[in-house]
Amino acid sequence: MNGNGPDPGDTITYQFTVYNLSSKVALSTIAVTDPKVKNITCAVSSLALGGQTTCAGEPYVLTAADIAAGQVVNQATATAASPYGASASDLSDPVTAGPGANVPTVTPLPAFGRLAITKTVDKPGPVNVGDVLTYTITATNTGTISQTNVVVSDSRTTPSSKTCALLATGATCVLSGTYTVVTADADAGKVDNTASAQSTEVTTPVTASLSVPVTQTKSLGIAKTVDKPGPVPVGELLTYSVTVTNTGNTTQTNVAVSDNLITPSSKTCATLAPAETCVLSGTYTVVTADADAGKVDNTA
Repeated sequence: MNGNGPDPGDTITYQFTVYNLSSKVALSTIAVTDPKVKNITCAVSSLALGGQTTCAGEPYVLTAADIAAGQVVNQATATAASPYGASASDLSDPVTAGPGANVPTVTPLPAFGRLAITKTVDKPGPVNVGDVLTYTITATNTGTISQTNVVVSDSRTTPSSKTCALLATGATCVLSGTYTVVTADADAGKVDNTASAQSTEVTTPVTASLSVPVTQTKSLGIAKTVDKPGPVPVGELLTYSVTVTNTGNTTQTNVAVSDNLITPSSKTCATLAPAETCVLSGTYTVVTADADAGKVDNTA
C-alpha cells in the first residue's frame, strides 16, 4: 500500500496457524483452504496431540471492491484425517479469536483521501492560429473519504479554476474553459498545458497534461515599387521600395531583403511576426547602358 492508501493490485499476505485440539488422536493430512488465498501449504502434514503448525499461500490481490468496502473479509478452514479415518474439520485460523474459533478474519483497510484528474479537448488537432479550444478537466474523488475545497486549475483556460466545496467518494468536480491559439503556439508547433487538482485532504496537486498540434505555415511574400515608373532619362535618380511580408503563421527570423541594383542593397529584420513587413528602401541612378537597353531591369 502507498502513502495515500491502498490501490487495486496491492497485496495482503495471510499466515494460518493450525492446532490439533483433539483430546485423543494425532492428526495427519493437514490441509487449509481459503477462498481468497491460493496454493496454501503447511510446514508439516501431521500434528501430534496439542501440536500446531503454520501455513501460508500466495498473497491476496486487493480489488476495487475491497477498497470501496474498507476491509477484506475472508474465512479459512483447516481439515485433517485421524488414524481411524474420521475427519477433523473446522480447525481454523485462531489469530483473531483464539484456538478453535472458526470465524472470519477481517482486515481493515485505512481510510484515505485521493484525487484523480483527466483532461480532454474538443479539437485534438492539428489546429490553426485563432482557433478556440474548449478543455474539460475532471477531478474525481477516488479516495474513501469526502474531499473538501477541491480546486481544479488550468492557467491557460478561461475560466482558469473551479472550486467544489465538498466532493463525496466517486463524485467529480469539472472545470470547462476555452483557449485561443496564438502565434507563439504556432511557433512551438503545439499547444501544451497542464491542469491540476488538490483539496484540503490532498495537498500535493495531481496533474494532467495535454498537447494539441498546431499547423505551421512558413512563407514570405515580396512586392517592389519605384517612385518614377518612367519613361526616365539618363541621370535620373530612382527610389525603390522592396517590401517583404510574413504571409505564414509563424514568426520568421533573420529576414534578409536584397536588391543588388540599389543603394543600400540589403536589409535584415531580426524577427517578423505574421503579417508584419520588412522594407528595404534604396536608390539607383539611370545610366547609358539602361538607355541602350531601353529599360531598367532589376530583381529583388
